[in-house]
Amino acid sequence: MPKIPYALLLLPPLLFIAIACSTTHIAQSWISPTAARPKSVMVFGVSQEESVRRTYEDAVSAKLSAQGLPTTQSYNVIKMQGEVSPEEAMVAVRRAKVDSVLITRLVRLAKEIEVAPDISTMPPLGYGAVGPYYSPLWPSYYYNSYRLIEHELAYIESNLYKADSSALLISILTRTEDPTYSTQQIEEVAELVAREFRRAGFIPTQGVNRR
Repeated sequence: MPKIPYALLLLPPLLFIAIACSTTHIAQSWISPTAARPKSVMVFGVSQEESVRRTYEDAVSAKLSAQGLPTTQSYNVIKMQGEVSPEEAMVAVRRAKVDSVLITRLVRLAKEIEVAPDISTMPPLGYGAVGPYYSPLWPSYYYNSYRLIEHELAYIESNLYKADSSALLISILTRTEDPTYSTQQIEEVAELVAREFRRAGFIPTQGVNRR
């Protein structure tokens, strides 16, 4: 079994958390207490970039459909690119014969300043004779300065509405650090949307993939 270098054991635990975490998280989520389970959903990704729109709609549709909730990507019904009027959207919804509409859009960009300590190594303290159990109590690093790191944040809202009444069933606000709108970040948003659908009970029980 490979040994973990002793120096790695001294690194702050939060460093490993930062490495392991994705860049997208739930900022807020609301579920209507009277919401009924949708039977079918049309997925709208609102973006000026057609590739971002299609990638997102494909990602969400794949995750929800795989778990038993039928979906339709809006780009399969609305062939035009760019801004879609409410009237055109409603015509597409009726044509697709879905009972719910999921609309995802960027609502806000913000900036956040992170204060990150610099780590320096301390000289040996001469405790070697005390025993190996003592040295881990005195890490061989210390903080001698701090760096300011600026992050851009993208807040993306995903709302599910009833097609016939426009009643809001669920509202999900996700927060993405340093958005690049890459396939990975789009997948992260899609996975969080699917997770909140499961939490709301919108996924048919028999359709959930158990791993």
